[in-house]
Amino acid sequence: MGFDSTNLEGVGQNQKFTLWSESSLGIRDIGMAVKEPFHITEKGWMKLGGVLTITGLAFLVDNDIRGILQRNHTPTVDNFFQIGERYGSPVIPLSVSTLMFSGGLIFQNEWSTSTGRMALEAVAISGITSFFLKSIIARSRPVTNQGAFHFNRPSFAFVSDQDAFPSGHTTVAFALSTVFSRRIQNVWASIGLYTLASMTALNRMYDDRHWLSDTILGAFIGIAVANFIVDINEPNEYKINDLDSNPLPPKVSLGFTPNGTMGLQINF
Repeated sequence: MGFDSTNLEGVGQNQKFTLWSESSLGIRDIGMAVKEPFHITEKGWMKLGGVLTITGLAFLVDNDIRGILQRNHTPTVDNFFQIGERYGSPVIPLSVSTLMFSGGLIFQNEWSTSTGRMALEAVAISGITSFFLKSIIARSRPVTNQGAFHFNRPSFAFVSDQDAFPSGHTTVAFALSTVFSRRIQNVWASIGLYTLASMTALNRMYDDRHWLSDTILGAFIGIAVANFIVDINEPNEYKINDLDSNPLPPKVSLGFTPNGTMGLQINF
């Protein structure tokens, strides 16, 4: 199974991809992302309210979850969770995205160029969003032992024990996984990608750098930004036609059930 990204049925085959053309698309996407919060629909406000409700409820169990994780440290688990630490470190998502984008430009491969650019945009936009939120909210990290409800004066320091909320590592990990999941279009790849992102969230709590609520909001930000970036780009992208051999991956997003309740929606 899997797919051959060169099998595009002629779509885009005569189009030359350049750094200038792709940069223009990136600037367009960033502009649309900046304006999007000012055009939130009623449904969008409901989703945002749901996210804040779930995050707020997580505040109530933050201390309990922290206690469970800190009581169960072992050398084996320490080493295992380092995978998540590396995956969510901004250097890795940015490097992987840049390599894919650069390779696509060099070899004139549409899928690699577009996917790399979307990943770069999603990681950068979601990461910057997370940075500004955490700097303004200035929540103390668990390691300070000041409690889950301790907040400080806003500070824009890049390394601080007072910028826990939301988790930046979790944000960029879920942004990267969501873009790749949407673009690779393979269920097993999606499971692996979201497992890596989840390991990043667990690692940040396990290392006592973040509360559960920090990682929940970070994940929502990463998923939302990545889905937005892919959605505004894919109408002009080729589609894989052989859906039987290349099943579409689950699209993770916020959604509503028939009875009106809200939560993570996974569409297969």
